[in-house]
This record gives sequence, structure tokens and C-alpha cells, in this order.
Amino acid sequence: MPKTDIKTKEQAISTLTKLPDDVLIRVAKLSDNPKAIEYFESPLKYGILTGMLDKFS
Repeated sequence: MPKTDIKTKEQAISTLTKLPDDVLIRVAKLSDNPKAIEYFESPLKYGILTGMLDKFS
């Protein structure tokens, strides 16, 4: 999957609307998980997460 250079909230929402419904629902559920939020808020943890996902892609 090509990487998207998302810089604004509008670009993020536009990208999310292209996801299949079940995937979008799962992403939304993550927004209620404090541990998941930690990974998205921390640059270090986010980098680890995305690095791990890139490795398995």
C-alpha cells in the first residue's frame, strides 16, 4: 500500500472515508482505547508501531 503524506485533519478524514466500513469501525474503536491513544500520541511509540508494520508489509 502506498504511503500517503497526510498533513491536515481534512486529508486524514478524506483518507479514512476510503476505508472499508469494517476497517473504519475498528479504527474508531481504537480511539476509545487509552493504550492505543498512547501509541498515536507518542512520536517514539508511533515510530515503533509504524516501523513494525512496515517490516511485515
